[in-house]
Formats: sequence, C-alpha cells, structure tokens
Amino acid sequence: MREYGYLFLLIASSETRGRRLLQGCQHALVAESRALVAHRYCTRAAAEAYEVALSEAEFAARNDFGCFLLDWQQKELRFGLGVEVDRWLDGGLNVVALGSAQLIEAARRRYRHHLRVVYAPGGKDPRAWLERVLENKRIGFRQLGLGLDGAEQWTGPIDGLQLDEDMGLAIRQLSAWVQSPTPPAQVAA
Repeated sequence: MREYGYLFLLIASSETRGRRLLQGCQHALVAESRALVAHRYCTRAAAEAYEVALSEAEFAARNDFGCFLLDWQQKELRFGLGVEVDRWLDGGLNVVALGSAQLIEAARRRYRHHLRVVYAPGGKDPRAWLERVLENKRIGFRQLGLGLDGAEQWTGPIDGLQLDEDMGLAIRQLSAWVQSPTPPAQVAA
C-alpha cells in the first residue's frame, strides 16, 4: 500500500474530452488499484459528468468554510476540488481530477512531488493548444519530484505527462499511470 497518493490533475483541450477520459479511466479502475476519479464542485445550473452543481451562494459559503482545497473560475463558472481529495491522498489513494491550467502552480505548491499534471491534447490542432497552455512556463526539476537541487531549469515542451491524441490509447495511458504505485513524473513529447 502507498503511504501517500498522487493527484493527477487532468488538463484537457476541451471539457468533453476531459470527461470522456475520466469516464474511460473510471471503467478501467478496480478496487485493488487504490485509485479513483474525483468529482468537482461547480456553479453550473445542471451538473455535467463528474461534477456536483451548487448555486453561487452555496459555492461561496463552502469556499468560505474551507471546503475546497483548490478553486478556480473559468468563463462565468466557478469550480472547486473538495477537501475529501486530501483525505483520499492521505489514505494512499491516487486521485484523478479534471482541472484547469490556471490551477497548476497552486497545485504544485500544495502537493509538490505528489502532483502529476496530465495534458490531454485534442481537436484540430493539438500541438498549438499544448503550446498555448505551456507558454512562458519554467519548471524546476525539484517541482517535478525528480530529486535534483532545483537550481537547473527545464524548459522543454512538456512539464508533466502528455496523453496521446487517440482517445482509446489516452484512456489506457491515464488508467495505467493512475493505477501505478510510482507514476512517472514526466513524459517528453
């Protein structure tokens, strides 16, 4: 059993792609893998898959009560990952959650080497999407949990794990990483 789990923060080129990846991953998980898919809280009127819908007032109250470990706004909607994720990680479970690129730095500060950022490019020009997401990011080796002194900077094209553009292969990749007791820190493009 893992002493502490890993948070896989899924950054997808579209919400639909992200939810399809979560669904495929969920179907592949078994209890022995000690991994699960987290729901996120949102202010959407009707929740999508892997979401819990809250009114603006409910969301604000829960945020004030400290119920979210990470929260963000995208377009006119607010999202949050609940504190239950920390409990699951403390119990040695790996957790995958659909997030946003704007969460990456806050998640790195909170989870350090127990965070795996997973990019899921897709659409008409997946390379351009990935470059937009990663532009102007300088990542230290220590942030990736590679055990180096952090003085050197890595400015390669990927600062996390990159899924294949093919949905079936991407689901298999994500499922394998989430179920691994020691998932990779980065996969170069």
